[in-house]
Amino acid sequence: SRQALAQAVGHSAAAISVVASDLAGALTVEERLTAVRILIVLDSLTVAEDIAAGLKDLEPSIRLEAARGLAALGLDRLNDHLRILIDDPVEMVRVEVRRLLIRSV
Repeated sequence: SRQALAQAVGHSAAAISVVASDLAGALTVEERLTAVRILIVLDSLTVAEDIAAGLKDLEPSIRLEAARGLAALGLDRLNDHLRILIDDPVEMVRVEVRRLLIRSV
């Protein structure tokens, strides 16, 4: 898993695929958070769906990071992904998502 994270820095499609698939795997919270951050840094629409997978993570910090990453891509169509977190069970996630959606208008 750590090897996959290191490979992603090389921006190869195969490495991105490995990191994205590991988001749903048995990584620690810190490793999943790092994977989302790597995908965000790539700043590519090709990884938008992979970043969006982080919105479904059980860990609030990963949902927050994924939401911020999608918002940074700045596409209206990605806002639909963010809207699923408006009713998130964690208040800090709900507040941040609402802020991101307002900012994108």
